[in-house]
Amino acid sequence: MFVRNGCSRWAGICTQAVITRWLADKPKDNDEIPDTVETIFTSLCSSDKTQFVHGRVVLATYLISLYRIDPEWTSDNLLKYFCWENSSEEARAVWRGFIWSGRLYRPLLLRLLHDFSETAKHYGDLGVFGRRYAALLTLTAIEAPDIDQKANLVEAVSYLPEEGLIQSTRILAERLKAAGDQRHQFWQNRVKPFWNNFWPKNNLLISAKLSDGLASVAIASNTDFSEAISLFFNWFVPLPFPHTAIQRLWKSGLCESSPEECLTLLDRLVPDRSLQGSKLGECLKLISAAWPNAARDPRFVRLERLHLRP
Repeated sequence: MFVRNGCSRWAGICTQAVITRWLADKPKDNDEIPDTVETIFTSLCSSDKTQFVHGRVVLATYLISLYRIDPEWTSDNLLKYFCWENSSEEARAVWRGFIWSGRLYRPLLLRLLHDFSETAKHYGDLGVFGRRYAALLTLTAIEAPDIDQKANLVEAVSYLPEEGLIQSTRILAERLKAAGDQRHQFWQNRVKPFWNNFWPKNNLLISAKLSDGLASVAIASNTDFSEAISLFFNWFVPLPFPHTAIQRLWKSGLCESSPEECLTLLDRLVPDRSLQGSKLGECLKLISAAWPNAARDPRFVRLERLHLRP
């Protein structure tokens, strides 16, 4: 792994040692980097010293701390390496380091927003860090909807491949679950605006994997399940193996509280074949108990036939 290799090369090892010793003193925001440490860091950031790239990778993993402690030095010396137009090789290295740290800091984000958004166009260069980038991009979009340069983020999300969009659905579902009593507000103020303003509306992107991911988001929305089904409806397609999605729906309690919407989701996700071993039968029982007229619905009849098929 590149970041770990960066820490193991001599420049990376020395940089890590200096940072560890310096941060042990617990510097505060705007304390500035002490002269002795700044001399070393500035040398590492000299553009003519390519042999220090692993040192810059280590600095990138501490980018938020560096920016909070000394924003002027960080802006003047380190942030230039995050620009893909300057050097794609250098940008790939430092972005991997920063993404590996997996954190957001709004003032730094605003300063780096253009380069952060441009990174989506280089998703393939990130390797195993691509999914982490997609997660950070999604969090940025849902946590900072008032950013002036929102168009940059909209374009960035549009460049995410299927893998990145799947990661986005995971983040949305996780955040909804973690919202607890604030789940409705989180849906209304974060997830729904993300779907309306950021999610790419290209029907060519619709796939079984994304359908499964969006089903998870809909189920996690709980009291807003009906609206979620309506919003995502066109993206729901039959899944090759819908057992996990059916299991989630069965456990959610939505079959009792929103039986019609659950039937709609099941009808969209379940293919025309036997589903022995799934919780489809249990879901249908709960739906029919909560909505007696369900048994007359052609979708219910189809699903029950599949459930009973050997």
